[in-house]
Amino acid sequence: FQSLAFFYGYEFSTNEFKVFPSIGLSVGQAIWRNGMVDTSVTKSTSIFGGTGTNYTYHYDRYNFIGVLANITAILKFSKYFGIGVDLFFNQHRNPDYGFSLSLHIGRLE
Repeated sequence: FQSLAFFYGYEFSTNEFKVFPSIGLSVGQAIWRNGMVDTSVTKSTSIFGGTGTNYTYHYDRYNFIGVLANITAILKFSKYFGIGVDLFFNQHRNPDYGFSLSLHIGRLE
C-alpha cells in the first residue's frame, strides 16, 4: 500500500489540551484481498503426520484518489509530556480507517 496525502487543518488549544482536525486528498495504490478462490488439503511430511489446508485468494491492485479526514488530540500533563490519540478515515474504493495512541515527549507548546 502506497499513499500520498495533502491536508488542510487547524489547531484548537488550551493549556492542557490540543486538537488538530484536518481534511484532505489522498492518492495512491492499494492491494485488496477479495474472497477465497480455492482451498486444497495437503498431507504433512513430518513424523507427526496430520494434514494442512492451503488457501488461495484473489488480490486486486488498484490506484485511488480519496478523501481523508483526520483528527489528533493531545492531553498535556506538563510542558514536556502528553498523551495523544489520532483518528483517521480515508474514503476511496475500499475505505481504510484506524487510530493510534502516542506519547509526546518534548516541548509541547
